[in-house]
Amino acid sequence: MEEERRGITIRIYHFSLFYTVLFSVLGYFVYDGVTGLMAMLALCLVYDLALYLSIIPFGGSIIQAFLMDLISHKLFGVLSIHPSWLTTCAFWCYLICGIVITILVTAIIIANYS
Repeated sequence: MEEERRGITIRIYHFSLFYTVLFSVLGYFVYDGVTGLMAMLALCLVYDLALYLSIIPFGGSIIQAFLMDLISHKLFGVLSIHPSWLTTCAFWCYLICGIVITILVTAIIIANYS
């Protein structure tokens, strides 16, 4: 008998698109105008790229958190924004999403190899 394998798909881009739009629109109001919107858009796009590191099983979210923290402080100076409740909320929302993805990928790996 042949064993049937089912594939599991994790679509990260739904979460990242929602967070990008949400935090960019909130950036318009928090940082007074289009420059705040564009700054938060740039920050969210960097966080979107870091979110893909959470696919690494067992420690992807730790690498993601380290990279997001390292890059965000450098981007604050470049984008001329200051750390606020919005940037903190964006950081933690992306990180929580990354932790969930890392847990799911780790569970899938363990289930397939046991």
